[in-house]
Amino acid sequence: MEQGKQELLNAILAEAESRAEQIRAEAVLAASEATDKANAEMKRFADAQARADDADAADMVARRKVSAGMDGKKALLAEKRALLSLVKSRLVERLYALEHKDYLHLVDIMLKTYAAEGDEVCIAKDCAITYGDVQSLDVCRALALKVVYDPSVKSGVLLKGRAIDKDLSFEALADSVFADHEMELADRLFGN
Repeated sequence: MEQGKQELLNAILAEAESRAEQIRAEAVLAASEATDKANAEMKRFADAQARADDADAADMVARRKVSAGMDGKKALLAEKRALLSLVKSRLVERLYALEHKDYLHLVDIMLKTYAAEGDEVCIAKDCAITYGDVQSLDVCRALALKVVYDPSVKSGVLLKGRAIDKDLSFEALADSVFADHEMELADRLFGN
């Protein structure tokens, strides 16, 4: 399953890199504009305070520079978060677009990884796989899994077990991928 997650990440990274470059440029421009504005304010302040104590003026200028720098960093962080959110939504879109055999293979991997004997496998009625497809998987026979249609399931599967239920929807899978690989993804996109 780890290999599948990595392949999905690699597939969307190429698409996200061009968007990342554009967002980087926009964030740098926003930071530059904030710095220019702060510099202009500092110059006006410095001119007005020319006769004031040099130490007090320097302290004020330093605080304004720090404030401008923080504003630029906040803008850049907001853009990075927006890009990561876009990458995550694209991952979910790609999962929904899986072909029949790939969808069934993914469900097979998830069941082999998470299902326990006697669990109930809930699938969506209008997904790329059918009740019969899932029921024919070796893991279903080996673990005596019961396959049912469930209108609350929109993608992937929901495992209902004796002790706990496990959400294996595409959205939950994307959340898991991002939880496991968020730092790696950010490093690849933003070069931190």
